[in-house]
Amino acid sequence: MTKRRDGRSWPISSRFERERRLKTLDAQAEWYQEKLIQAGLRINVDVRDEQVQKKFLKRFEKESRSDLRDLDNKEYAERFLEMAYFQHLIISGNRDETEIIDALCLGNWLVGVLVSMTKIELFDGMCAPCAIKAHASKIGKAGAAKKLAPLRELESWTRAKYAAGAWPSANRAAHELKDAVIDHGRKLGAVLTEQNAQRTIAGWLRKK
Repeated sequence: MTKRRDGRSWPISSRFERERRLKTLDAQAEWYQEKLIQAGLRINVDVRDEQVQKKFLKRFEKESRSDLRDLDNKEYAERFLEMAYFQHLIISGNRDETEIIDALCLGNWLVGVLVSMTKIELFDGMCAPCAIKAHASKIGKAGAAKKLAPLRELESWTRAKYAAGAWPSANRAAHELKDAVIDHGRKLGAVLTEQNAQRTIAGWLRKK
């Protein structure tokens, strides 16, 4: 086993395997660079511009203890972009797999935050960690609503079927409707398992 910079071990591999891994990382680096450019353009900053690059590098070279909370909305976004650009510099021409992977992980996270922002105003009055937490909560709720939408549609369809029928109980209706509900759910993208379908349907039908 060969030792990595962080003390852990890489398995011994052939030169061919190492080159293959590096080619994969090169492809990831190109993809990351494109995302970095697009993230910058969203806030009207072109990281391909030489003056922008000099500005970023100058700020990196200067030791600063300024609090991020003193930055305005645009500066928040630019600071994220600067940090993402710095990861690009680490990746460029680097042959150290550990450093490339670390920079890709951090860089893609930073670019992801920027690309996912619909408005710079999300940063308004927040420190960077708070902005990230608020953004994560926002996309989490949106994702959950999107995921549950087909199930809610299937529930409405099932309750309409129940209302149109004449079953003596919700359990009896759930038993007789189960196959139809499962089939319709597949069309909507709402999957009910055979084991739990009847119980789920009965629960829907008991709602007032």
